[in-house]
Amino acid sequence: MKPCPLVIFSALFLLLLSATTANLVSTSVILRAHNPGCLAEVLPRDVGEWSSQDASVAETEEGKRKTIEQLSYDQAVVRIYEHSGVKIAVYAAYWGGGGISPRMVASHTPDSCWVLEGWVRKQAVEYSRTLNDGLMVVPARYRVFEKHGNVQHVLYWHFVDRKLFYYKEPGELPPWWAVFYDITRFRIGENAEQLVLRISSNVPIEQVWLADPVQFVIRSLRHLGLSAQADATP
Repeated sequence: MKPCPLVIFSALFLLLLSATTANLVSTSVILRAHNPGCLAEVLPRDVGEWSSQDASVAETEEGKRKTIEQLSYDQAVVRIYEHSGVKIAVYAAYWGGGGISPRMVASHTPDSCWVLEGWVRKQAVEYSRTLNDGLMVVPARYRVFEKHGNVQHVLYWHFVDRKLFYYKEPGELPPWWAVFYDITRFRIGENAEQLVLRISSNVPIEQVWLADPVQFVIRSLRHLGLSAQADATP
């Protein structure tokens, strides 16, 4: 009697799962040697004429608890800058390695979370600029979202091991094949350091790109992948 293909597939899957789980257990508590420092201190507070205040990652304590459980980040900061009615919100989240797969992080980017929460994506392009000191910044994803008349202009980056990481086209969730892509590309269980940076504003990004908060934030995190120049150091 020939072995059932389903039985063979199931056995192979269980072997892969057990190996992956073992790797995750052994590496989930290991952080990268290149620690970014405390994000809350690295990111600027009041800069120039801009005042700032920190906000929660969610509107309610329950929402905050669920966000922390789902994302399992090592550090996260939400800081809102304001000047003359213009607001710039910065969200930065960092994983030192081994805690969560790139696929799971990608399911919480604006192209996923914001759309699922009812925001309508009006524009989706790539945005590439230099800082005012000439530092070239790696391209970001630029989105314009609208919900109940509220328009938000958003830049975001997702880095894995300090390199840009995106699934090809924006969608509400990562594609079905993302789990296999993660396994083959990142060999889940290894220390995949990750950073997500989101900068949003109530005015077009072009109007605030040269503003002190944007310039300082990007410059402060350039060594985690934001700089397109190979010699970027903290």
